[in-house]
Amino acid sequence: KRMAFGHIISGQVTKGSDGIADATVILSGPTIETATTDADGRYRFVELDDGIYTITPSKADHIFTPPSRTITLAGEDLPNINFADLLSTTGFSAGQALQLSSNGYLAIPITDKSPLTLTSAFTIEAWMQPKDRESRIIASFWGSGTGQWILGTRELAIRGDGETAIISLESAPPLDNWTHYAMTFENNVFTFYRNGRQIQQMVPGFSNLFAQTPTDAQIRIGNAQSGTELMPFEGSIDEVRIWNRARSSREIRDDMHKGLSSVSALIQNTDRRTKQSLGFGLVGYWDFNARNDDGTLIDLSGQSNHGSLNGNAQQATSEAPVAAPGGNPILQIFPSEILTTGNSAIEIALSNVGSGQLVWTIDEG
Repeated sequence: KRMAFGHIISGQVTKGSDGIADATVILSGPTIETATTDADGRYRFVELDDGIYTITPSKADHIFTPPSRTITLAGEDLPNINFADLLSTTGFSAGQALQLSSNGYLAIPITDKSPLTLTSAFTIEAWMQPKDRESRIIASFWGSGTGQWILGTRELAIRGDGETAIISLESAPPLDNWTHYAMTFENNVFTFYRNGRQIQQMVPGFSNLFAQTPTDAQIRIGNAQSGTELMPFEGSIDEVRIWNRARSSREIRDDMHKGLSSVSALIQNTDRRTKQSLGFGLVGYWDFNARNDDGTLIDLSGQSNHGSLNGNAQQATSEAPVAAPGGNPILQIFPSEILTTGNSAIEIALSNVGSGQLVWTIDEG
């Protein structure tokens, strides 16, 4: 038996059946330490006192599941505190989007303990290519078809206390073109962004918007429902991200053209000014490239909010202006949001998403 020299926490960081070498593993709690995995992906912390510890792995261009583990050390060693690369057991097809028509959608179940149970501030982001100007992009339901919020191409609907508030957007997005949508909520104010620009705000005339406890609830990507009536999205959706905080317009603009590699870097790096993870608050991320063996599409945030395909929803080739891992930066030119005079105009938006040759995308309004 070991004398009173403390105990050991150990484990392995893997990708499939292979260990991941040189991953950083941080131990926090009564003792704060850092370890680096060996050639087999193994790590260990020794001579530890009893207490509650959190272990967090990280390595550039990897997202691990679970993102961290909190354990209680009480009188004995704790081996097999293991982590896996999120994509290690999945199918992966680069450059995919969610293609939808008629009754198709992706369903993500949520409970009262789910990180997707958004009760205060949040941000919803997505790229979409609509074939119908009245499509619904993403919606949240608290059971029995009752929507809490519905984000569409022409409107944002909010329900609470038996009332409904609707913000109608002044202009519709161009059909068959990729457009970035974002919605934030904070201090009872909803703010709507299109292609990184704030276009409208709404303050509902009621409170307690998210007071209900979810029962048989889900988030649907590509479909909304009112009672038994389905309101589908016609077209393609890509790069859906949900945050449990209201992101700034600068953050939305800076990250809208960044794909998986860049977002994983956000999760694993720290803002020198705020000392927070640059991916702080990311609770759902679907790029529609990665899927589990059971066919569910992977939530790349590490929160395991995987989604199931319903109806005729399917993966299809995406031309969304989002840089692939290691890809070139993207310069996109959007149609002007102000077309009231009938004269065409364009707006130039540049997002610095890496080094290399610039890619120009020109959409005529």
